[in-house]
Amino acid sequence: LDGRGSARCRVSELAAMRNESRESFSRNFRKRTGITPKQLIDHFLMRKAFDLLVSGCSVKETAFQLEFSNEFVFSRFFRRQMGESPKRWSRRNGLFPENPAGN
Repeated sequence: LDGRGSARCRVSELAAMRNESRESFSRNFRKRTGITPKQLIDHFLMRKAFDLLVSGCSVKETAFQLEFSNEFVFSRFFRRQMGESPKRWSRRNGLFPENPAGN
């Protein structure tokens, strides 16, 4: 995933890289690791999102870097994973000011 990992990465692509069907790849992957390939992709994306946000990237730039179609799709993904928006998570962790530029 390190070289190709983005929001566009699909389990079927990973399976094709191993010359397996999606179903066979998913079954074997889960048997070996205890998680699904989709969970691995999601964990990878979250790790990269944390790295980008901590390094100072905005939510919009993070979404772009991870190849989400837009920042709203990224925010929805992040919220499903973390239970809060990336902006709220960033503010809670001291990454963004509470009220930038007096807005």
